[in-house]
Amino acid sequence: MRTAAVSRASISVRATLVILVNLALIIIILAAAEVYARHLQSISAAYSGGHPAMCEPDDHRIWRYRSGLDFSYQAPEFVIQIRTNADRLRSEPIDNSNRNPLVLFIGDSFTFGWGVQENRRFSEVIRDKLVKELGRPIRIINAGHWMYTFDQQLVLLKELLTKYRPQVVVQGLYWPHLRTLFGHELVYDKGNKLISVAHPGLKVDEFGVLKFRLDWLERPLLNSQLVALAARSVLNANLVHAAADPETYMMPGRHDNDELWTLAGNLLSETAAVIRSSGAVYIPFYVPTNVEIAESFWSSSWNKPGPPDGIDVSLPFRLFEQMMSKMGEQLLDVTVPMREQGGSQFYFQRDPHWNEEGHHFVGEVLAHAVFRSLPSTDPTSRSTK
Repeated sequence: MRTAAVSRASISVRATLVILVNLALIIIILAAAEVYARHLQSISAAYSGGHPAMCEPDDHRIWRYRSGLDFSYQAPEFVIQIRTNADRLRSEPIDNSNRNPLVLFIGDSFTFGWGVQENRRFSEVIRDKLVKELGRPIRIINAGHWMYTFDQQLVLLKELLTKYRPQVVVQGLYWPHLRTLFGHELVYDKGNKLISVAHPGLKVDEFGVLKFRLDWLERPLLNSQLVALAARSVLNANLVHAAADPETYMMPGRHDNDELWTLAGNLLSETAAVIRSSGAVYIPFYVPTNVEIAESFWSSSWNKPGPPDGIDVSLPFRLFEQMMSKMGEQLLDVTVPMREQGGSQFYFQRDPHWNEEGHHFVGEVLAHAVFRSLPSTDPTSRSTK
């Protein structure tokens, strides 16, 4: 009896030890995972900072920049100075009493000039080239906003067209922002014209940073970055499921994104109509992703070993070109001339945006089209080439 009791006690001790050891191992693994998650978060924060603290809510466009900002932002590949004017744009102050020709640039972070100084953007390259060619001042408004997609750009465009009456509007079309359309709630008037855009999943925090509105990200359990990482993974998985992987936009025969393409076409059609009705000339141009320019970016920027099977990198351009053709507009393309020059030197290696050389090149390519569209210019008597 005593032997059996001792044996049972010994088994109980061993079982307890096994449980304790397993619990200790689980705690160690979770602790290591938490340390790794915090390391990933610190890398992400150091690289992008999420977004600079420069936003405020907007009832019609989800968010906008705050006015009167002037600060320096640093990333691993660049340092830029960001200032905003009274119109909450990264642009010089706008004198509406000045009657010199006005060119409005609208788009996303490429137009905003993410990664380059304000006077090095393609919009300023075009302005300086036109001033030199025409021998008179040219005004510009750069209304680029990072992460703005075609609906937000349209709402902003309506505001600026009414206020400033530009002679030319240049819009950059970047196909990855079809995915940004997912989750947007659009409000139309009785004539089916866009009035405003909302997104219940986005918010501007108290510091002016644009964030996803999700408790598991904002207030993770025990302030654990491991929990936040898991929540972020679920959020990204839902986005991928709903708006499809980026690569599927470059796969002929796939129909995952047809609804977003249709929505983008409708928004751009209204954009073209609004610009024409204002009396301005519309110049849409295609902004290629870096993988459309050089295959090396699949690994350095897109974290892929190479182009996935079934990829046709020219497909997004052709779809945008078809849209514009139906509207009676010509879509300008900087992809071919960039690729002919080698391509990779125009983008940052890790960040997917144009560097200073890229902006200069694009400005040179687009300047002639803008020149021909300005009033009282004769393209046969001058050349920007």
